[in-house]
Amino acid sequence: MSSAPAADGPEPEEAKGAARPSSPPPPPRRATSFAAEMLREAKRAGLYRRLRHGQTRGQYITIDGRALINLCSNDYLGMGGRQRAETASGGARSSSCGGDISQADTGLDDAGPGDPAQVQASSRLLSGGDAHHVMLEEALAESKSYEAALVYPTGYMANIGAIQVLGAAGDAEKGATAATSVIFSDELNHASIIDGCRLAGGSRTVTYAHNDVSDLERKISTHAGDGRGRIVIITEGVFSMDGDIAPLEPLRDVADRHGAVMVVDDAHGDFVLGETGGGTPEHLGISPLDGRGPHVYTSSLSKGLGSFGGYVTSDSDVVDLCVNRSRAFIYTSALPSYFAEHARRRMLASDAMRSRRARLAHNVKRLAGALAEAGHPTESHTHIMPVMIGDERRAADVSERLYRAGVYAPAIRYPTVPRGEARIRMSATAWLEDHDIDVVGEALESAVA
Repeated sequence: MSSAPAADGPEPEEAKGAARPSSPPPPPRRATSFAAEMLREAKRAGLYRRLRHGQTRGQYITIDGRALINLCSNDYLGMGGRQRAETASGGARSSSCGGDISQADTGLDDAGPGDPAQVQASSRLLSGGDAHHVMLEEALAESKSYEAALVYPTGYMANIGAIQVLGAAGDAEKGATAATSVIFSDELNHASIIDGCRLAGGSRTVTYAHNDVSDLERKISTHAGDGRGRIVIITEGVFSMDGDIAPLEPLRDVADRHGAVMVVDDAHGDFVLGETGGGTPEHLGISPLDGRGPHVYTSSLSKGLGSFGGYVTSDSDVVDLCVNRSRAFIYTSALPSYFAEHARRRMLASDAMRSRRARLAHNVKRLAGALAEAGHPTESHTHIMPVMIGDERRAADVSERLYRAGVYAPAIRYPTVPRGEARIRMSATAWLEDHDIDVVGEALESAVA
């Protein structure tokens, strides 16, 4: 018997002329492989984000079994927690400014006297609305001194819904012949404002330098065209990432000179600033009643009020136009009436909100002092205090160090803020006690050393 040929020997006779088997084709590229590539790039740039799920209770958030001081809550007045904030002995804690600031002082039983008539049904233009929506809207309009208000499911939807209507060309039926509207938007405005501008058909958007009234005036003169189109000026009241306040009265003066509509998104100032919680306009001493306030005011019910939803308030014609043309209102289900009644009852708890505003003011001063002692003084005079880091990777590292020290304050990075302007956004709330703030200052000093 002949031995088999060596692996590198001559080809057997029977194999001569036979086709060699071809290599298997490479596996097809997954259609969604782009997602993994984009995530790898985000990680490389220090911009990757991951969800952390926690349970909030009072001034703490519990993540992975650890209770951390919560410095990223928008529940500024501490109205959002259903449960009481209790001491280790089981009693409701007291404010150093005087008085019990547990959930009991709202005068509210969040369970309510009974189930709402409906939880969710359809658009309010069909069958989704009931008396709870109307009563809340009346209360909101009265509290802000406007003729009417319209409630949306979220503050984000209130912004995109109102801006889409205000910025759209004069009449949809005219199509291309309608005069082009121009929206002038502060360069640091929130993403919901930016998205609203993009959705305003037949309009152009021009950004002006942050809080720079002179730049706004110059750009209106340059870009407003022949004056036939609508001009809209939009700004935040309290800016969500910097904590500074817009110069509302000078902006209203510019609007009056150019026949523009002035819009203020006051999600972070509403119910918090001002003697009665009237927001940034009240804080600055202006009102639509004296002709110096914004023409249109949008806000959220989920921050200072600690409830849920958003709203637009203005004169009755603007609100009625939103009912008729705001796609974010027309083509979605109504805010559940439970939340509408919940928000209205929170508004009625005026004594509780007044005491919590006082506590928040105390905490703002103390936190600002703690940041200064840690070597990071803030220019903000509101409850939002950014600690500027700059580099995205370093900001994420500082946030992680704070986390290990018992402080929850996630890094804010691009695209929420411009590249190279990453920061730790700290927000004071009425929940915090003096000891909590002292811990934050010490942790920050170590985290950025």
